[in-house]
Amino acid sequence: MNYNLERAAEWAAEMAAKRAAQEREAARAAEWAAWAESDDGKRRLSRAREIAGLSPEAFKVLENRLRRMAARQGLSIVKSRRRDPWARDYGQYMIFTDENYVVAGGDPIPFGLDLESVEDFLLHGFDNA
Repeated sequence: MNYNLERAAEWAAEMAAKRAAQEREAARAAEWAAWAESDDGKRRLSRAREIAGLSPEAFKVLENRLRRMAARQGLSIVKSRRRDPWARDYGQYMIFTDENYVVAGGDPIPFGLDLESVEDFLLHGFDNA
């Protein structure tokens, strides 16, 4: 009988943990939906879709334009050299100063910026990056 009570307590704890996880997920989904409906969210999602739909040539043109924009600000854009498409930092970027200090894209993982985030940082600085 003692075993049944312990098992019932374990089951109740598991169910409470599952409910809490579901509530957290629902809160995150609601927060994301609210952000997506905001002006900033709509602008960023629209730009992300636009960048994702670029041809390889147009993507390279945008990348070069951003490199020139960064150079005018005394910064440089470095792309990850990773060749494994499944790697976390594949195709990602970091922004450095001319003195090789990381300005953006180094936290929490190195090369943590996509091209849209690089563009946003160069246009708006730390406010919207």
